[in-house]
Amino acid sequence: MVPTEEMVTIKDSNYSLKGCKDQFAYDETRTVDVLFYIKDRKTHKKIDSKLNVTLYNCAVGREDCSLCKSADPMYSCVWCDKTKSCEYRKRCPEW
Repeated sequence: MVPTEEMVTIKDSNYSLKGCKDQFAYDETRTVDVLFYIKDRKTHKKIDSKLNVTLYNCAVGREDCSLCKSADPMYSCVWCDKTKSCEYRKRCPEW
């Protein structure tokens, strides 16, 4: 993944949000860390606050129900019978 910036404009604000605009591929890794920061639109200086976000793919390495149930509960992974895969709870229609 190549670091890139994407500006998100907030109406009536002097600030903009920049972060990675790539689509994330989870073919090989379970987690992807993304860094966001706020930048002053006029001075182009980064404000001293950073937001680190970890994207987590429940399906990587969890090909069956028992492996899915062993996922860390903080990620809300569930075995979805309809798709026969380990998914984030809110993406599974039966939850």
